Formats: sequence, C-alpha cells, structure tokens
Amino acid sequence: MFSVTVAHGLSLGCSFFLKLRRGFASGKHELHQMSEPRVLTLSGELDVSTRGSLKNVLATLSDAAEAIIDLRDVCYVDSASLAEFAWLADRFRKREAEVVWIVAGGSHVERVLQISGLSQSMTIVATPEEAQQQLGR
Repeated sequence: MFSVTVAHGLSLGCSFFLKLRRGFASGKHELHQMSEPRVLTLSGELDVSTRGSLKNVLATLSDAAEAIIDLRDVCYVDSASLAEFAWLADRFRKREAEVVWIVAGGSHVERVLQISGLSQSMTIVATPEEAQQQLGR
C-alpha cells in the first residue's frame, strides 16, 4: 500500500488510484499552488513495486526552491526507494535548493537511512514544526 499527498499552497486537488504490481493500492495526490515550501507526505510501504510511482511524484518536486518530505507514516523502505531519495537530495543540492525530510525517531525508515549513510547527506528532522524552522519560517 502506497499513499501520497503533495501540497504547495491553494487547493487544486485531484485523486487517483495506483495500479501496482501486487494489486491495487489507493493513493491520494493533492496538488496545491501558492508559495514554497512544497510539502510531500508519503505513507505505507515504499519498495521496488512502487518505485515508478515514487519517482514520478518526487520528480514533481525537483524544481522547487524548498520542499518538505514527510516520511513519518512510511512503514517500510528498500534500496529502490533510497535510490530515489538520493536522486532528489542530490538534485536539490546541485541547485542549492533546500529539502527537509521528516522522519519518525526510532522508525524503520530512520534506521535504514542511518545504516545506508544517506542520512549524512540529508537534513532530517522529527516534526513539521522543525522542518519549517529549518527552512527559516
């Protein structure tokens, strides 16, 4: 199961269903336009079967000046997801833009990010308030 919400301002929402290799997973993708930062909330399991969808969603943020990616409701990530996170983090770094990742302390996601070493190249916080502070809001 994989769910996604993207927000960046005033509501222009739409919903869709993602057909994944393991069947159907309902997903929510809300696009809002206004000011930065753009906010992406992911939930569920992010693995090789959701990589294409994850890549597409992350690509929608790749031109943002600032973004917040909330992973608190993600219960599983694999190396395919880590590769997509690394791609986005690198894209932001090359453009001198800022992306802040919200990760639940003690979670599987936090542990995988630490073990992989990816956490050293990411700005990781525990709450949305900390993410806003990190961006100077």
